[in-house]
Amino acid sequence: MVGVPRGTNFICNKGDRDAWLGDYLKSHPSEYMFWLLETPNLTAILARVGLNPVPKWVAQAHHRLEHWAWDLVDRSEAALATTNSKDLGDGKFPLVYNQLRLALNQERRQIYENEDITASHAEQRDELASEILDQLVATRDVFGITLTYILWEISRHPGWQKDLQDELRSVEQPLLFSNLSNRKSMIGCQELESLPVLSIVVKESMRLRTTLPVPNPRLTPRGRTTTVGPYENIPGGVRTNSFAWCMHRDPSVYPDPHEWKPERWIRFDRQREDMDNQFWAFGSGSRLCLGMSLAMELINYAVASIYTNFTTTIVDDSHFGTDGKFVTGLPGEDLVLAFDPLAPFDAKQKTKPTKSANSKETPSIIS
Repeated sequence: MVGVPRGTNFICNKGDRDAWLGDYLKSHPSEYMFWLLETPNLTAILARVGLNPVPKWVAQAHHRLEHWAWDLVDRSEAALATTNSKDLGDGKFPLVYNQLRLALNQERRQIYENEDITASHAEQRDELASEILDQLVATRDVFGITLTYILWEISRHPGWQKDLQDELRSVEQPLLFSNLSNRKSMIGCQELESLPVLSIVVKESMRLRTTLPVPNPRLTPRGRTTTVGPYENIPGGVRTNSFAWCMHRDPSVYPDPHEWKPERWIRFDRQREDMDNQFWAFGSGSRLCLGMSLAMELINYAVASIYTNFTTTIVDDSHFGTDGKFVTGLPGEDLVLAFDPLAPFDAKQKTKPTKSANSKETPSIIS
């Protein structure tokens, strides 16, 4: 987003990663989120009179994250002021940041018309910093935690894992490590999305491990009553909350809702339509997650890359949050998997995928 020279490298820099995650977790303490999310104005008033229900270290963590994001904005602005895209190699120019910046400037011209938009520089700086922070937070919450849960479920179901490996290794351009250096040999994202086993394994995992661990508040339309599920005649202006965790466990839509059953999606009837309509991993309507397409593409490529080349087994999941918890990714959680390399094969000499050894548990849908 901001170019490689200014970007983070949390995979290699453990100290930076631990510091950032520490501040992020401190800024979102589960025991105090009610005050921060539901009563922010009251909380601010109480803080002014010395009765703050939220500890000071929460605000201090917020401030450190703000300064981290502002620093990325300032360094990106400095790069844009001294260079252009032609002067920098691949990945060095803050391309996404620049596009976002241009879009915000265009929006401001439309809002302020003939007014001097440079007067809003501080506000725009905050908006850009907020976007940067959102990008990294979404990467942790949506991609990192959700992908971990997907790998856990696949590792727990070796029959489905075998079906997935057969499917991924039977495509025209499999994601073999030996081919990854040649971009033209990689399977395209549209073809990847069309693979049936990959699609239903990912979707069923995301049904059980939703990406939205917080309520999605909505106000009922004013001037009339509204029906929400079994609740009728709700007056206008009433706040309602929707939880994907609950919607995805509705037994009238998802039979055996607590069971991981990818086969439930192998159908094309009214029940499948109902399941799709109630699938709320990314929200819906005008508040649909803007990063949904990118998130799904990243998850599909990550899962496909792993199971084209490896078999995963669980070493230790005793400290990993499961269906008994509302959301995974909490402090202290840990999942240890073993990655065993699959036997190499010549992608040009295709062999018909073998049927799952445990057909009772995981019926193969590959012909």
